[in-house]
Amino acid sequence: LAAGFQNGQIRILHCLKSEKELILYGDTLNDQFVRTVEWSPYWKALLAGTSFGNIWLFEMNSENTTRRGGLGSDPSMYPHEIRTVSWSPSGERFAYGSFDTKVRVARPGDKHFQHIFKSHVSGVYSVSWSPDEKLIASSSIDGVVHIWNPDTGVLQQTLNYSPNGAYSTSWNPNGHILAVGLADGTIVLHDLRSGRNQTLRGHNQLVYSVCWSPDGTRLARGSKDSTVRIWNIAP
Repeated sequence: LAAGFQNGQIRILHCLKSEKELILYGDTLNDQFVRTVEWSPYWKALLAGTSFGNIWLFEMNSENTTRRGGLGSDPSMYPHEIRTVSWSPSGERFAYGSFDTKVRVARPGDKHFQHIFKSHVSGVYSVSWSPDEKLIASSSIDGVVHIWNPDTGVLQQTLNYSPNGAYSTSWNPNGHILAVGLADGTIVLHDLRSGRNQTLRGHNQLVYSVCWSPDGTRLARGSKDSTVRIWNIAP
């Protein structure tokens, strides 16, 4: 389990073992918060995004940990914080969203971006890859969800939920349904095949996080109302 802290630290805990935690340092700046972390698909690397718009990559192995900074560097981002990072299913690329309203796609080790998506008008809170890696969904507090082609950089579809902010996104395992968590506490299930929406209710405050079970039959969501709810979803 990896967790980011306000003092720039990232702590890694072995949940099933009594080993001492590993402490990583993304930056020596005490005021550079670690806003988001995510493991690569095979747990060989960890991405971290900071409040100053930096991306750090920690390459993990049994002997030591190597930190790489400045991935996909863009001086114009400073000091726009990064709220979301997401590995592609293959682990060959990653995407991240920033409060500068842009979504960037890069490969580990590259100093330049593969694509920069610029259609949002407010800070980006969520970025998620479809399971087949052919689409990226990004959501923003502007209430808009954009669905992109990460290979061409072309915008494929726009879902508008404004003035309701869109704070979280998650694809179901077959990639046909996108769950979107909104500021009013509702979840919208958007079916890309039919274009239909199903609305799930239950929270009374914004939904920060949504996550599908591996078999696609349940959906967990966490809200600002301090509750986590799990829904059974009909196949």
